Amino acid sequence: MYKYCPIYLKGSTPIIEENDIFRQTVQYEKEKTEVTNAEKVLALLQENPKMTAKEMAGITSLSLRTIRNILADLTNKNIIERQGADKKGSWIIKEI
Repeated sequence: MYKYCPIYLKGSTPIIEENDIFRQTVQYEKEKTEVTNAEKVLALLQENPKMTAKEMAGITSLSLRTIRNILADLTNKNIIERQGADKKGSWIIKEI
């Protein structure tokens, strides 16, 4: 059975129940492989703190509105801060 369920949780055994309906329960760990959009934006800001939201949208293929929402969320969580004017200012990453 284990060769058919390679993603089972190590140390656990699949549970097989037989009644009117056959049911098998397998515990597994969900692998985190994707990077979140906020992590992508933070990585871009680390490379270039003067990057605009429009430039980030072009690089990440996210919409401008999504980038602005992420920046607002990161600002509200006190992770980043805007220093200076909108056009000539830069982003400061407080904590990661």
